[in-house]
Amino acid sequence: MMCQNRRSTCSRGKDGSAMSGERQVEVLLETLLADIDADNRPTVEQVALAARIIDRNTDGRVTVPEWFDVSANAIRVPVSKLIEHVAQTRMDSTMIGNNAGSSHRRDHWFALRFWTDWQNIEHRLTSIIHAVDGTTSCVVDKARFLMNTRYNELTGHSFTGFDRTEESYWIPVHGEWGEWRRIVDQCVIDKWDMTVAMIILRLTADAMSDRQDVESCD
Repeated sequence: MMCQNRRSTCSRGKDGSAMSGERQVEVLLETLLADIDADNRPTVEQVALAARIIDRNTDGRVTVPEWFDVSANAIRVPVSKLIEHVAQTRMDSTMIGNNAGSSHRRDHWFALRFWTDWQNIEHRLTSIIHAVDGTTSCVVDKARFLMNTRYNELTGHSFTGFDRTEESYWIPVHGEWGEWRRIVDQCVIDKWDMTVAMIILRLTADAMSDRQDVESCD
């Protein structure tokens, strides 16, 4: 029996009922991702399903690291696109003023990365904060503050700069917002230029000098 959808024949659920294309995708994802145990070990069935999807995209090439990684995009890319589209709908509701829509495509692209790549951005940024401030104390709080501040800017909110007049453990000890904005942006795109590298080096040198001054006073 054929589905009304001309593109494919019916797939059926466990109860024998026909499934829509959307439900087929949902079931596929559920099968791939469900019940992976605490050691991140998928079931034999999940591995076999993933292998079939990947093998269909090898174009007959011998499996070597390069072609396996390329073929694995058959799973990686669609899932990434699904995540990005979900993030897009959530992000659109947070954007205000003239930053909504396509008139600010660069800001829009940067803002979306915070939704889809937060952990990697945070990891890159905490490493830099640690190097600059010379301590692991509150580095995650500082990274999250910088990232949220930059995201808010990109989505139409204003920010005048750091206020260190009161207790502010979440603000990096060295550097001003203009410098950290550029550093955050480089963590987003994960591509470094000489200007930002020099900013990081200068902030690190200033921090080391301050620490030496404190030690000499002691």
